[in-house]
Amino acid sequence: MSATGSGKATGWKIPLLFCAAAILIVSVVALWRYLSRPEIPALEPGLLEQARALHIDLEADAWGRSFKNLLVDSAAGFSGHALKDAKVELLAREAMESGRFDGACAASALVYNDYKRDGLLADMVRRAANDCADLPWGAFAAKKMNGAGVRIDAHVLLNTRWRECSGQAAGR
Repeated sequence: MSATGSGKATGWKIPLLFCAAAILIVSVVALWRYLSRPEIPALEPGLLEQARALHIDLEADAWGRSFKNLLVDSAAGFSGHALKDAKVELLAREAMESGRFDGACAASALVYNDYKRDGLLADMVRRAANDCADLPWGAFAAKKMNGAGVRIDAHVLLNTRWRECSGQAAGR
């Protein structure tokens, strides 16, 4: 038997074992992350129903049209995401100060950075939770959040406030 045909071709086994080990590790980590993810409580059905009925129409009034133009201007151009996010976040916070959650929700959709967007939406939820009439806007904002932790906090706050507001309305 010649040296080239000796049947000792082991050069392909090591990379194959390495790939199998890598796939196994990735699969175990993915399964662990899936099983350890937190349970996000559902929003109260009445609150969710009211949030679904909301719509954003910035063309409905003069403030909305002006805000839409400012929003488009701040999100356009050749500047980086960080600068655009800062401008849009400032507009969203001004809209919240004015009690215009429709504008704040529209602006938050243009924030590129997930953490900044979730922080802005969390502020909207907290602000909306101050007034029973604004709770549906808080639910609208909470549904747009990506992070599980901020969604859990938002849902718990909104559900608690919804029950309090429903109790106040029933006690009248």
